[in-house]
Amino acid sequence: MSTAPCIALCVLLMFQYGSSVLLEKNCGRFKNIILNTPWLVSIRAGEKPEVICVGTLINERFVLTAASCIHNQSSLKVRLGEIVENNNTKYAKYKYVEMLVLRAIKHKLYSPGSDQNNIGLLRLPKDVVYMDHIQPICIELNTDKSSRHKRSDWEWLPKTSVGYPKVQIVNDTVYFQTGILSRDNVITAVREYAEDWILPTALEVDVIQYPLS
Repeated sequence: MSTAPCIALCVLLMFQYGSSVLLEKNCGRFKNIILNTPWLVSIRAGEKPEVICVGTLINERFVLTAASCIHNQSSLKVRLGEIVENNNTKYAKYKYVEMLVLRAIKHKLYSPGSDQNNIGLLRLPKDVVYMDHIQPICIELNTDKSSRHKRSDWEWLPKTSVGYPKVQIVNDTVYFQTGILSRDNVITAVREYAEDWILPTALEVDVIQYPLS
């Protein structure tokens, strides 16, 4: 994708980490190993109890997932900070937050059954309140490859849940999302969409190219 467009106004809302430009400040961190995926969001259809797929919290209002997860779904609900542990009192204080999805947004070029442009965003009805077990993951917006070699090779990608993030760590402390599991063993690369689609959609601003005529 072209990175030629300058994104006016968005620049004021982005954050720096080393040479990386991020969508959200203080992202991609967790305080203890028990809460090691505080950005993970479970997605359900209507009142059905089954999880149909997962996504990641990327800022206060948006969840990133696969378009194939949300295609043809008329009603969606998300749970943030859900810790699935039975009969363990040390998790009792960590309550999940459930919200109805206000709007499901698929990439405009996504076609059902295709592996291309399989990326989507869920807009939440109100701002998420960040807590120890509810935090956003980092989305890198710039394409400066000079910073990427510093990332470790550590990656974790379960092969079962559509929408699950492929991640990499910077300096053993900060988690960046690099991909989305769109179906078995197929990954959608997040960086290809970060600047031109995720950024203007998740910040809900218009992309302005300049110099202006």
